[in-house]
Amino acid sequence: MKTVRIPARPLRTRFIPLMLIAGLLLTSGCSLFPREEEEAPPVLATPVKSEKQVFTVKRGDMVEKVILRGRLAPEQQADLYYPDGGRLKAVYVRGGEEVKTGQVLAELHTEDAEYQAEQARIRFEKAKLALEDARYRAQFSRTEQVANDLKSRELELESARLEHEKWQRSLVESRLIAPFDGLVTAVAAKPGEQVQAYTPVVTVADPSKLWIEADVDDDALSKLAIGQRAILEFSDLEGGQGVGTVVELPDPNARATATNGQPRRIKVRLESGIGKASMGSVGRVHVVLQEKKGVLLLANGAIRQYGGRTYVLLRDPRREVDIVTGIAGELETEVVQGLKEGDEVLGR
Repeated sequence: MKTVRIPARPLRTRFIPLMLIAGLLLTSGCSLFPREEEEAPPVLATPVKSEKQVFTVKRGDMVEKVILRGRLAPEQQADLYYPDGGRLKAVYVRGGEEVKTGQVLAELHTEDAEYQAEQARIRFEKAKLALEDARYRAQFSRTEQVANDLKSRELELESARLEHEKWQRSLVESRLIAPFDGLVTAVAAKPGEQVQAYTPVVTVADPSKLWIEADVDDDALSKLAIGQRAILEFSDLEGGQGVGTVVELPDPNARATATNGQPRRIKVRLESGIGKASMGSVGRVHVVLQEKKGVLLLANGAIRQYGGRTYVLLRDPRREVDIVTGIAGELETEVVQGLKEGDEVLGR
């Protein structure tokens, strides 16, 4: 039997069909996965052109004033204390309690003072008797010894009188007495406590007569004078506002210390109704320094300052203009020179 031999194909020709099949599989395999949707590019917002605020020069009235924080305080107030100190025996009142003139508010233990006062009274009585005896004997004898004895008895009586009055006064001062009708605003000690001389124990005030006290610094004080008008902004006053007059200024040479000194205050008398306001109410005090009518005014937000120069930026045509200012307020400032009514100025 004759064998027929088939010649082998070259290796390259065998790989070509395989490569074509693999390429077809890869191409078709991509279609097996879901197609991803492409995201649209974000839309950028059109930037808004910023425009500065525009202020218009106008005419109006201007007031120069100093603004202070104030409170309603009693015109009459008394801090009651003991000149010699001592241990408290009793306190008969509490804060907020009404009192009458002459009412006993507190007292010290006085056992020793009572004993000393009685001893002084006895010595005083004995001195009076001794003086009477000396005077009687002086009627019948004009000797120098009798005259000297009479003089000595007179001096002893005076000494006994002074000592007796001292202890009597100590007993009186052991009691704190209300000096006027009013309200107890503070009680600073309790029975049994030791109180120091001249340290307030009870404070009494008359709430029926009030004025306004306001703290001032050096700069404000230099501008103030008695008689100046004050506009009062207190929520408890009738309509929220009132009118007053500066009636008292502190001594400009009396400077408060940083630790225990009292702040310097002005006092303003109320000229309008007090409404529901009461002692302790707080608010603002506008002390008027000067007033001008019909002047040019510009908002403070339009006024620029740099290197000692005061100027504004006009809107149309846009340019810088130097100005001279007058009275400055919280919101507006008087323009003395450089602008006219109706000018439009760009804000800072």
